[in-house]
Amino acid sequence: MMIKLQVNLKNTQTEILFDQQILTIYSEQPATLSPFDGLLLHTNQQQITQIDYLAGEITTIPNGPFLTLTDADWPEGLPYLGCLLAEQSSAIKTTDLPAKVPSNYRQTLRPLFETLNLILERFGFNWQPATAPKAKPAAKARHRWTKAISTVPFTIKTRQATGTAIWQKRNEMCLKVGATLMPEPPLNKDG
Repeated sequence: MMIKLQVNLKNTQTEILFDQQILTIYSEQPATLSPFDGLLLHTNQQQITQIDYLAGEITTIPNGPFLTLTDADWPEGLPYLGCLLAEQSSAIKTTDLPAKVPSNYRQTLRPLFETLNLILERFGFNWQPATAPKAKPAAKARHRWTKAISTVPFTIKTRQATGTAIWQKRNEMCLKVGATLMPEPPLNKDG
């Protein structure tokens, strides 16, 4: 598949023109954003996290990087395209998009959907993965010394004492050379 793109680079934005669509990548928050009818894609660390459909004036400009997509030929199809894009991950939030995409729109929007996905992928954007279910915590912590523990060094940094130590036996700890201890340890109640 070959796609002809026209890319315009500006100080704070990158415009990508393909067919009759304009995908604009804003690397930082612009001072103003002119009204438009299209999709607003919120990003977080190059992952698309939210898709909004805007018709006209934008009330709040996102803080971080974001993308806008406009279509001069068929602006009415953009909300349905936004739905198709949002179906890629259950973690993506949406606002002002239709609940369902009609089957005849799916076929019509499929080429644009695939083209847009390819462009986003090549420019380093991907879809936020769905959150995995949390693993169950272990039933009970194991408090038994094993031989494997004696091979793992650990660092001690507490109240003026630093060093590296290992457990040699169940009730025997060894401090490695170079450890510094507290010069005058405080006495406890019984001296």
